[in-house]
Amino acid sequence: RIEILNSSGAIVRTMHGAETDQDRCKIGNMDPRRPFELTYPKKDKGLNKWGWNMAADEVKCIDDIMLQAGYGGPSMAPGKYTARITAGGASDSTEFTIVKDPRSFATDAQIREWAATLQRVKGTLDDVLVSLDTARKARTQIEALMAAHDDADLHELGEAALEDIGAWEALITQLKFETYEGRLGHDAGRPAALPDGRNRRLRRARD
Repeated sequence: RIEILNSSGAIVRTMHGAETDQDRCKIGNMDPRRPFELTYPKKDKGLNKWGWNMAADEVKCIDDIMLQAGYGGPSMAPGKYTARITAGGASDSTEFTIVKDPRSFATDAQIREWAATLQRVKGTLDDVLVSLDTARKARTQIEALMAAHDDADLHELGEAALEDIGAWEALITQLKFETYEGRLGHDAGRPAALPDGRNRRLRRARD
């Protein structure tokens, strides 16, 4: 495992040497027309090399949601960082510095504000996705209760709850968008596809 820590000692990125739940989710959501392969830090005997793309941890992945812009986390600001590697119970670390792009005219204060804004946007997107996943699980539980009990009051409450969950999901996701090429499949109605313009604008603001 490779961890990147900021100057305050907080972990901003973790890179694992094997498949994680996040990876399995991304693979499960992968469009077959846009395949990708995940890579991991090598664990061969001897000297191994691995690079960090200077981005924070990825956006949270949940089942049946594809993000057109991908799951990559926001870029980190210039500053001092620490790389910590852990393997077989042993750990070692080294410090390094990300330097400011010499072509940038932004002040240090502007860059810090930019980085903080990116983190807030990423946090908002994570919260939305986690809430959506929780709502979907609640929907499954409600449907199971309704199927197991022949109770008119329960069914009335359950139907109202399901309607509310469906309406909220339609507000924050694009349930009918089915192609990357345009709106050709917009009315096909595939369950759960791409986040709509709200989340896409969040991702653009983050970048």
